[in-house]
Amino acid sequence: MIEIKAIIVDDEINGAKSLQSLLHSYCSSIKVIAIAHSAEQAIEIIGQQTPDLLFLDIEMPVINGFQLLEKLGKISFDVIFTTAYDQFALQAFKTNATSYLLKPIDSDELILAVQKVIEKRNDSPLDRIQKMEKLLQDLKNQNTQARLPIHTSEGVTFLDSDKIIRLEADSNYTHIFLIGGKKITSAKTLKEYEEVLIAKNFFRIHHAHLVNLRYIEKYIKGEGGYVVTVDQTTLEVSRRKKPELMEALLKMS
Repeated sequence: MIEIKAIIVDDEINGAKSLQSLLHSYCSSIKVIAIAHSAEQAIEIIGQQTPDLLFLDIEMPVINGFQLLEKLGKISFDVIFTTAYDQFALQAFKTNATSYLLKPIDSDELILAVQKVIEKRNDSPLDRIQKMEKLLQDLKNQNTQARLPIHTSEGVTFLDSDKIIRLEADSNYTHIFLIGGKKITSAKTLKEYEEVLIAKNFFRIHHAHLVNLRYIEKYIKGEGGYVVTVDQTTLEVSRRKKPELMEALLKMS
């Protein structure tokens, strides 16, 4: 019987446990050898273990799934992405015949994704490395070129993410503040935009605020502290987000 050693990487504890349970119930060939709840922890575990397969969540704080793969360098194991990610990344996955699972994960889709991995076990390590390098390059290109669809009461407006300074939650709506002082209100939640923009150097500093790190002008220390953006808006940083924000800002410098 085939045995595939797998590591689950997901910052959401319940999400990781749920996936582990599905694998136990439906994919007997998968042996989960470790679970990591951050990219840093995953890098350490991967260095100690030799996985055949990584179940990798994309939307993780500080270092997301794509950045994790870049830090690992040449990757000879298979990767199944688990994501609620935007349409541009999904298109890159399809173009590169890369396995991905949309959250919440469906058992039938999981079985198909694992079957693809089994079928590719004869691929050489060099083939895997080259395919992953191509995927990451395609994603970088799409992050640069792709515009973000903003759903408003009037229709859909397409924006370049680098023109967004910050986003602010307002119940089930999101106010989007742009370079030049313009403001757009979207009929989507801040959480939905966070899932898309986390890979584009945005950081959720507070339950109500998602900020483009490029446009933070100052960080003022305090219990959690606060930031001042280039449009001179002062925004509170939640205390639990402070360490992650400091690390993210250091990576930007």
